[in-house]
Amino acid sequence: MGLFRDGLERVRRKIPGLGRNQGSEGVCRKIIVFQDHPDPDESYLQSMGGRLIKELPLLNAAVVEVPAEGDAGIMAEIPGVARIDDDLQIHAYGALGCCLWHCLRDKQSPQTVPWGLQAVEAERAWEYTRGEGISIAVIDTGIDHTHPDLKDNLGEGYNVLKPGSAPDDDNGHGTHVAGTIAAIDNSFGVVGVAPRARVHAVKSLDRFGNGFLSDLIEALDWCVSNGIRVVNMSLGSPEGNESFHEAIKRAYNAGVVLVAAAGNEGGVGDTVGYPARYPETIAVSAIDVESKMPGFASRGPDVDVLAPGVKILSTWPGNQYRELNGTSMATPHVAGIAAMVLATHKGFTPDQAKRHLRAAARRVVGLGYPVVDAYKSITT
Repeated sequence: MGLFRDGLERVRRKIPGLGRNQGSEGVCRKIIVFQDHPDPDESYLQSMGGRLIKELPLLNAAVVEVPAEGDAGIMAEIPGVARIDDDLQIHAYGALGCCLWHCLRDKQSPQTVPWGLQAVEAERAWEYTRGEGISIAVIDTGIDHTHPDLKDNLGEGYNVLKPGSAPDDDNGHGTHVAGTIAAIDNSFGVVGVAPRARVHAVKSLDRFGNGFLSDLIEALDWCVSNGIRVVNMSLGSPEGNESFHEAIKRAYNAGVVLVAAAGNEGGVGDTVGYPARYPETIAVSAIDVESKMPGFASRGPDVDVLAPGVKILSTWPGNQYRELNGTSMATPHVAGIAAMVLATHKGFTPDQAKRHLRAAARRVVGLGYPVVDAYKSITT
């Protein structure tokens, strides 16, 4: 019958209603983590009123739709099932409707060094490295692979939502993030923090900037399997769970530097989202051009560093450029600097990279968090 089918049979006996046929409004998504390697039997799951969505090898798990009325809380006690977690919703921080659009440029505009790069001393750091040889994954809405300021720096990518399809950007958020990381140093448009790093688009968010935790976990699995050194996650959720943290820890233990946006929930209390709350990530919040934290920037004890996140000019689909606000825009500054640190400090682990970035960050009077500094990070 297979371990997966055996496990689901035990789940069915414990949860009344799992075998009923229900419409999409009567189901919810769960991540079932198994103690042993599962052998999914999709037809069997369908006969029980559920649906196998996909497997998650990183966690030895499967994502399923099950009746919403089922009591998943008791499933952790079933032999063969380690635990059941909600497949949380994940959102881009600064997606359409959450950010401000200030201007539109085209590729004929002379190249601009965005103020954010100047604020973090990226140009001074270029004397030593521009991120050569370091791979950075942007887990986001995809990247416009035709953009003239990006296309020569893009490596192989992956589309979690439609495996086998190109990870193209149908939102704009991912393209903007990618430009801040590694837009090419040429005669037009903008230039990124690490303009010679290799960027990989890993599309896990849809055209509205939304996705599921399981999509993020699959994206992290791809990054681990493909030797990615730095991951940019300008996304998050107000909730976390054990599967979320376990996926982050496995990527971290595999040697991946994880850079995550703190969120745009403002400064009342501890408002940092997940995965930025997890200690394995470098949690990034935002400053403006006056080195002050804007009202939208999340705050809390888990914030590691600050970076520019207001009026950030970067690439946009259709050979365009736009200014956006958000901790989503601050995070790629740190991802780019992390790549330069790995390029100059060979053999750094994720923990060493994080500690080094924090130690090199500059203290600003009136701010409760340090501001990341590319030059000091490279030269110390």
